[in-house]
Amino acid sequence: MRYLPLILLLVSTINVFGQAPIQINKILNQLDINASKCKLDLIRYKALPNTPEETIAVIPEITYEDEHIFELNSHILIVNTKSSKIINSFFESSNSNNWVSDAVVLTNISIDTAPYYLSNQKRAFGIRVQYNGSSSVNPYSYETLSLFEKENKTLKRILKNYIVEVSQGEWDGNCTGEFNSEKKVLIITDHLTNSYMDILVKSSITNRKNHIDNNGNCYKKETTSKKSNILKYENGQYKPNLL
Repeated sequence: MRYLPLILLLVSTINVFGQAPIQINKILNQLDINASKCKLDLIRYKALPNTPEETIAVIPEITYEDEHIFELNSHILIVNTKSSKIINSFFESSNSNNWVSDAVVLTNISIDTAPYYLSNQKRAFGIRVQYNGSSSVNPYSYETLSLFEKENKTLKRILKNYIVEVSQGEWDGNCTGEFNSEKKVLIITDHLTNSYMDILVKSSITNRKNHIDNNGNCYKKETTSKKSNILKYENGQYKPNLL
């Protein structure tokens, strides 16, 4: 019980300084989740751009935690901004959502409200999750994007954990090594597949090689390349189709 005042203080802080005047404790009551079972520093919420009376909320529920290791259930919600009543909801367990932090650490969750107009003027929104490796000589990080749209009282996920950015490398901690990264930009096209707009994905790929030159300096050679592919909507999900 000695931790309860701290937990309540943290929840209160989220209420006061968050991006919308929703009350996290009311949302947790509806989900029947105690604040002590949430990763409070990863709770996120953001008002829908064209519907300010509604707010997207992300509640990460702890299913396992031990020192720097944790696993999280994901609750993705749309709530009434004034009453905090849940309007639409999506749930996935830690067994399949990849919200796991161990050697590769889950460092951040963010809400993406870019104008993803994908079907019948319905606007989707994104959830981005960032991960970072803990090795200094084998650096590794990546970011995933999932897209959701309203469907009755639920949320329908139409893109799952799509990697939009990845960076990895191997070096000696001083100079010599090789690093690779890829960043993707999603562009909504005007072509329909199964009543959903195709998504053009443009990737920028960077390769950098370092070595010690004859003068003892760290020489870096960097090359870049481009590639594209298309995400098409099939059987309820966007799937890649190589160009």
